[in-house]
Amino acid sequence: LSQLSRQVETRSGKRPVLSDLRESGAIEQDADVVLFIHRPETYGDQYLFDNKTSSQNTAELIIGKQRNGPAGETVVLTFVKEYARFENYEYRFEEEPAPPAMEVREPYEENPPF
Repeated sequence: LSQLSRQVETRSGKRPVLSDLRESGAIEQDADVVLFIHRPETYGDQYLFDNKTSSQNTAELIIGKQRNGPAGETVVLTFVKEYARFENYEYRFEEEPAPPAMEVREPYEENPPF
């Protein structure tokens, strides 16, 4: 467990990186895994890293370092403020509008007037 330095507050992009860790040289070298929890909503950002997903009630779990795997991956989580709990994020895609319903017409007359 480590604190972030104040550098993250002074730059435009608020997503944490390895160099933001206090005394980061030793941590970067010794750690097998470094994870960051980032809540863009805290900094007034309306969208997550993809600029499509709303940041409201969400958090990003950023894999800053992983000795035996890929780093730089981001996992989106739902943040439940009332309980300070993280849950699986449920992606919601905008649905296309349903086609208009067919008009219900009166049954055809058996003996048309023409």
